[in-house]
This record gives sequence, C-alpha cells and structure tokens, in this order.
Amino acid sequence: MPGPTPCRRTPRRQACGGGRCDRNPGGLACPTADHFDGPSQTLQIAEVDGTVLHRYEYRVDGTRWRNVEASRVVGGRVAAVEVYFGGAVDAPS
Repeated sequence: MPGPTPCRRTPRRQACGGGRCDRNPGGLACPTADHFDGPSQTLQIAEVDGTVLHRYEYRVDGTRWRNVEASRVVGGRVAAVEVYFGGAVDAPS
C-alpha cells in the first residue's frame, strides 16, 4: 500500500502539514497553500449526492479567509473539483 501523498507543488511545505497532505485537516487545499500563514483548518465536510463539500479557513498575512471545495466522486475516485472563494472573514488583530 502506498504511503502518504507528498505535496510536491508546495514550495513552503510547512503550510501543508510538513509536506504531507494527510497531516493537514485541510489537506485538500494544500497544493496551492504556499501563501498561507500556516495549515488550513477544516470547518465542515459533507457529502451530498456524490459531491463532497469541504469548507475550510486559513490565514494570509494575519487575515482569516474561508473557501469551499466541491469534489465530485465517481466510482470512489475524484472526478472533478470546484473551488468557491468565500473571502475575508476578519482583519488581523
């Protein structure tokens, strides 16, 4: 059985749980997380009619942001992913 999936496209690997997607609860977002201040945090995961909805938040330059990813699963495999950018939740303190 293969090991954890490395996040090869992330130059700043600490944003992706040390370079391993399975160490980050928001791991679905890690290939583009190189600009995050740290790991993202999963807020909700729900499955609706074969689509997995993943709502997560992260910080960039101290500001908290939220997004949702909708992953369509067919035959146990991800067939499509759509990302909805929610915007800033609050300003840095």
